[in-house]
Amino acid sequence: MGCRMQNKKFKIISKTKCTKKFLFHSSSKKLTELGPKFCKKVEDVYEYEKPTIHAFDKITNEYCFEPIGKYKKILKSGISWAHHKLKFKNRVIFLGTKLKGYIYVLDGSQFYKIVRKDFECGRWRKSIEWVSYKKLKPIKKIEVIKPIDIENIKEYEFLGKEYVGLMDSEDYLKLVKDKKVAKAIKIKLKENFKPWIPKGLEKFK
Repeated sequence: MGCRMQNKKFKIISKTKCTKKFLFHSSSKKLTELGPKFCKKVEDVYEYEKPTIHAFDKITNEYCFEPIGKYKKILKSGISWAHHKLKFKNRVIFLGTKLKGYIYVLDGSQFYKIVRKDFECGRWRKSIEWVSYKKLKPIKKIEVIKPIDIENIKEYEFLGKEYVGLMDSEDYLKLVKDKKVAKAIKIKLKENFKPWIPKGLEKFK
């Protein structure tokens, strides 16, 4: 998502019916039914005029997390868009969080494919989102017990709104002042990480 929520500028390029058989929703919540009511407003408005369910076209634990430590305190202070995610080679590490949540397999025919452009960090970026306006019952629900593609560490230092989003680990380490945070990140980067697909979801890949 990057710096998207810091800027009101975005353009909807196209909206078409989804042609994929399955889509995937990741969440920290254990639910029997997914509803648009959980959709958050951005600057007091819904981006697609009314509440939506968002999904991915890949299996990911991106939203299977619980804020902890300093990140949780920042959110409680009223700054709602304060996450820092670090990219390192083919890895993504979400700071100030612990893994917690579920992957929901959803019927792709209930979604729309939205192609949009967002003014992020000084330039326009093109992206695709999958959204539904209906309440949906999952085809399957799987608890996430270890990272699928997004890693989590408890250490976190808020660098300011201009740095919110996904950034290179080297860039973050140049700016961070807390030595404990820098050390924890360096240790994590030295670890080996192998992507994992939970048992029961292999057939949906």
